[in-house]
Amino acid sequence: MTVSKCRFKDRRVLIRADLNVPVENGEIMNTEKIELALPTIQYVLDRGAKSVVLMSHMGRPEGRVDPALSLRPVASQLESLLEGRTVTFLEDCVGEMVEEACANPEPGSVILLENLRFHPEEEGRGVDDEGEKVRASPEDVQWFRDSLKKLGDIYVNDAFGTANRAHSSVVGVDLPDRVAGFHLKKEVEKLSRVIEEPNVPYLAIVGGDKLWDKIELIENLMNRITDMIIAGGVAFTFLKVLNDMEIGAFPFDEEMTDLVLQIHQKAMARNVNLHFPVDFVVTDPLDDSAELDVVDVEKGIPENKVGMDIGEKSRERFADVISQAKTIVWNGAPGNWESQNFSEGSNEMAKAVVEATEQGVPVILADREAVNFAKRFDIDLQSVMWGGASLELLEGKVLPGVAALSNLPKLKPELNIRPMRTCALANQRVGIRLDLDVPVVKDEEGNSRVAESGIPKLTTAVTTIKKALAMGARSVVILSHRGNPRGQVDPDLSMEPVAQELENLLERPVTFVTDYIDEASQIQVEDPWPGSVFVLENLRFNPEELIQMVQKSRMESAALSATASQKDRTEEEAELKDEAQPDPEEESKIEVSMNEEMEENAEKDSGVPKPDRSANAMFAQQVAAFR
Repeated sequence: MTVSKCRFKDRRVLIRADLNVPVENGEIMNTEKIELALPTIQYVLDRGAKSVVLMSHMGRPEGRVDPALSLRPVASQLESLLEGRTVTFLEDCVGEMVEEACANPEPGSVILLENLRFHPEEEGRGVDDEGEKVRASPEDVQWFRDSLKKLGDIYVNDAFGTANRAHSSVVGVDLPDRVAGFHLKKEVEKLSRVIEEPNVPYLAIVGGDKLWDKIELIENLMNRITDMIIAGGVAFTFLKVLNDMEIGAFPFDEEMTDLVLQIHQKAMARNVNLHFPVDFVVTDPLDDSAELDVVDVEKGIPENKVGMDIGEKSRERFADVISQAKTIVWNGAPGNWESQNFSEGSNEMAKAVVEATEQGVPVILADREAVNFAKRFDIDLQSVMWGGASLELLEGKVLPGVAALSNLPKLKPELNIRPMRTCALANQRVGIRLDLDVPVVKDEEGNSRVAESGIPKLTTAVTTIKKALAMGARSVVILSHRGNPRGQVDPDLSMEPVAQELENLLERPVTFVTDYIDEASQIQVEDPWPGSVFVLENLRFNPEELIQMVQKSRMESAALSATASQKDRTEEEAELKDEAQPDPEEESKIEVSMNEEMEENAEKDSGVPKPDRSANAMFAQQVAAFR
C-alpha cells in the first residue's frame, strides 16, 4: 500500500526517510537524498496531516552519540527546501521528551528526529565505550520500537536504501497503517522491471574473491541473464576447476569444485554465455620491485606469483561484451583495482560501463564493493541503480522494509499473497492454480480437442507457466477444473485435451496425471526432470474440492425449505415468548444440529454427494505433495 491510498487529514505521520547525506564541517555537500524525500513529505502536508515526523540515520555511529553524524544540518536544509515551513529539530529520537513533543503538535508541523543509529536498539547492536561489540537486549529493542510507535498515527517508509535492513525503524513500527512513500515505490518498481523484464543481452559481471558469498545471486540471475563475465579472484576458482589452470599463490578451496561444476552445467542448460579472462598481469606479491609479467590460461600462473590484473586481450574481450549488453548487473570488483599499478583492466571495464549508461542501458550495482569501485572510476551513481536492497531483489528475496508494510485484505489468513516475480522459484516444484475451463469438441475421428474459442484462455495461462519455468522452476504442476462434474468422474470433462493443447502451445512435453491423489501419481512427480510440466485431472472430480460451493448450495436449498414452514414456526414461537431464553451454549448446539440436518436434506434433494469432512485435509495434503 502506498501514500496515495491513505487518508492523512488531522493525523500524525511518521516517515522513515533516507537523509544520510555527506556533511563536512557542518555543511551538506550533496542534497540529493533530501530532495528525493520531498515529494512524499509535501504530499502528506498538502493533504492536511497534523504533523510530519521525520526519522533517519546518518553514517555508522554504532550505537553511540557522535556529534559529527548529527542530523541537525539536515533540518536547516529541509526548512529552506520546504519554503516557509519551520522544521523543528529534536535532540533525540525516542524517550519521554520526544514523545511529548510529538504528541499534540501544531497542525502542519514538521519535526526531524536525531540520528536513529545513536541508539544500539535501531540496528540491534553497537559498541560500548571501550569499543567492544555489544548486542541490544530484546527488552530494550522493544522499548525503542514502542517509543517510535508513539510518535505517529501512520507509518510511511520512503527509505529504499535501508529497505533491505530489518532495523527497528524499518520493520518495528507496527502502526495499523504502514505504507510506502513515493521514492520507495518508484525504486522498487523500477528495479523490479529491470530484473523481471530486462532488455537482452542481459549481462552479469561477477567479481570479488569469495564465490560462496555470491551463490544466491548467481543462482537467481542464471534464470534470466544471457551472459556472465566472471572476473577477479572468482575467475581463478572457475578456471582451476574447468581448465585445470595453474593459479599460482591464489588460495584454492577444493570444496568449491562441485559448486563450480554445478553453475557451469546450469549455464550450459540455460544457454548462458560465460566469459572468463584469457590473460593476466602477474607479479611476486612479496617483492615490490619484481617485474610484471603477462601469462595466458594455457601457460598458467607460476607457483610463486599471483594474478593482479587482467591482460590486454581480456580487456578487449570484456569491453566488447559490455558494449553489446542492454541490461547490466555488477557484483564485486573485477580485480585489484585499489592499486594504481594493477587497475588498468578495471579502468577499461569501467569505461565500457560508463559508455553503456550514456546509451541508456540500465546498470545495477549489486553490492558495496561494486559501488566503491564505481566511485573510484567516476561512474555517475545517479545514472545507475545501487544499494543493498538491489542485491536482495536480485537474489529473489523480499525486502524486509516492504514486507513490513500493510497489505491489502487477504482472501484467507493463511494465504501469502504476493507477485510471482518476488518469489524464489529456482529448483522448486511450483503448483499453479489456473482457470482452464475451456470448451472441448470432437473431431471426425472422435478424438477430443480444445475448441478454437478456448485457445485464448490457454494462451494467457501459457505466459504464467513460461514465466515460472524461466525463473528456474524445477517443475510446474497445473491445477484446474472444467465444468461442474458435481464431485464425480465425467470423461467428457477431463483435462486431458487441455494437456495436449498446452503441449502444443508450450512446445515442450506435458505429462497428464490421471489420478493425482493416489500414491503412484505422487511418486511420478516427486523427483521430476528439470523443466517438467504436469497437468492434473479435473479437481472437481473430487467432492472435497467443492466443499465450500456444495455447502453453500445445500444451505440455500435448505433455507428455501425452511421458509415454507416459517409460518407454522412463528405461531409456535408466539406461544413460547414468555418462556425463559435457552442457554447460549445449548442454542449453539441446536444450531449445529439444525445445520447438519439441513445439509442431509439438501443432499437428498440435490443429488450432490456429501464430502467426507475427514477426507478434506487429506485431499489438500495430497494435492500439496505435487508442489
